[in-house]
Amino acid sequence: MPGVVAVHGRGYAVVQLDRVGWIRGAAILYWGDLDTHGFNILSRCRSRLPQTRSVLMDSVALGEFRELAVIEPAQAHGVTGLTSAESAAYREIEQGRLRLEQERIPMDWAVGVLRSALATV
Repeated sequence: MPGVVAVHGRGYAVVQLDRVGWIRGAAILYWGDLDTHGFNILSRCRSRLPQTRSVLMDSVALGEFRELAVIEPAQAHGVTGLTSAESAAYREIEQGRLRLEQERIPMDWAVGVLRSALATV
């Protein structure tokens, strides 16, 4: 997609993104695994880059593909700075010990949601 830079992988290393000068002024969409670690990473990213918006990290996405979730073996705790929609999904995931990896979400569905989110940036 023209004008879009995607950063993939390395999870918790997201806190290093603010070292890239131009990114501090850029719109940032974050899509991580729907598990407690994904929300922890989002929280850490947002603490350094507060303009970060999540995509596909809500109860809608979880509800749509819940049957693809597995048990999360070790949960992250102390997650802060989430929106109300993110917090609702986080609570649901935490209570159910769920993990829905982003790779399990059908790409055509995800791309549609991502395109819609990019249109509002």
